[in-house]
Amino acid sequence: MGFIADKTAELRAAVQAGDSTRAAQVITETVLESGQSFEATVAEMTDTDRQQQRSA
Repeated sequence: MGFIADKTAELRAAVQAGDSTRAAQVITETVLESGQSFEATVAEMTDTDRQQQRSA
C-alpha cells in the first residue's frame, strides 16, 4: 500500500477503536507529510477508504 492508503487504514482503525486523539493525530500527520491542502488530503483519503472498503 502507499502512504495515503496506509494512513487511511490507520485512521479507520483509530476511529473504530473510538480513539479520537489518535484519529486527529493521523489526519494531522497525513496532511503535513502529503504536502497537499487539508481538503485535497481528506478527499484523497475518502476516495482511498471507499476503494479499500470495496476490496474488503
